[in-house]
Amino acid sequence: MKKYILSVVLISFVLLIIGCKKAPTETSTDNLQPGKRSYIWSVDTISSPQSIQTYLTTIWGSNPKDVWIAGHNADHINNVYHFDGKIWEPVTNIPLSFSSKNYYSIKGTDAKHVYFFGEALYQNSIPPPNLIDSSLIVFYNGDNYTLIKPPPGKSLVSADIISINDIWCGGGEGTLFHYDGEQWEKNFFLQKNWLINNICGVASDDIFLTIIQKPTSDDNNYYEAQYLSHFDGVQWSVIDSNIYTNNYTRTSFPLYITKIQNEFYGSGEKGITKWDGNSWKTIADNYQGIIEGTSSKNIFLASKTFGMLHYNGVDWYRFYDVPIMNYFGLIVFDNEVFIISSDLVKTFVIHGVLR
Repeated sequence: MKKYILSVVLISFVLLIIGCKKAPTETSTDNLQPGKRSYIWSVDTISSPQSIQTYLTTIWGSNPKDVWIAGHNADHINNVYHFDGKIWEPVTNIPLSFSSKNYYSIKGTDAKHVYFFGEALYQNSIPPPNLIDSSLIVFYNGDNYTLIKPPPGKSLVSADIISINDIWCGGGEGTLFHYDGEQWEKNFFLQKNWLINNICGVASDDIFLTIIQKPTSDDNNYYEAQYLSHFDGVQWSVIDSNIYTNNYTRTSFPLYITKIQNEFYGSGEKGITKWDGNSWKTIADNYQGIIEGTSSKNIFLASKTFGMLHYNGVDWYRFYDVPIMNYFGLIVFDNEVFIISSDLVKTFVIHGVLR
């Protein structure tokens, strides 16, 4: 069993910046064809008849006929829905018996290896608080659902799968788990006021995660920090920070990171960026939102400010027939796109099919 080490070096408000040793996988784009834009769009509304809130915020799929969405439902039953290429159906046969549960991330490698990450809420016998949250992991093997029992931890809000035997997930109070194919091991970030917000990796020795330090405030002072950490196969190292105070702001890395053809892309205060092995290079400084794609010439961006946009390697194009909504998740296939949104009462899935 490997033991992973976290090293953190803080100097005042600024972290010592250590360049990543491994550059992203080189991908030739000369022969790539620009992504097409002739999509036909439709919107599906997801709601539960007996529920006052169907608030689903995460999406993943192995192909356009195997798409999952999950999140919170006030009925505590219909938290997961599945799309088979024709209709969305609620999944109610997951063997859970908690007071309530919420899912924040879905990840998989194929139709027989799908993981749902979130939180299980238990009644506290000695309140307050009335409910106690703990880590929730459910595995689906294509036929059955299994409740995974990791070490004690808080809600899991982000995850990534490098391979079926190399999985990372993290969330509240610095909770971080790693699965090596045999068991789930807990890693510690030592800071209870840290939320592991985003995990993304392209190899077992090249993984990023972003951390939000809960803001502290009083009558005269405000401080919030966001940290970027990198795993090199041996240890986690905090390599950069964004700092927000009453009179000082410093932003150098994206809070949202994803991978497209094994290259890191980001979205944040600096716009849409790409990791070149040493720093984040800005692709578009006037846009930010959720980004996903199939290649450097077929990238989609969903933003409640800018709407639904597409980048073909040359320019950005807005799909004006897609409504501007509060988007939470996006998944892109070769000829289809799914976006998940909610108005806090119902969930909406915007589905684009290439003509």
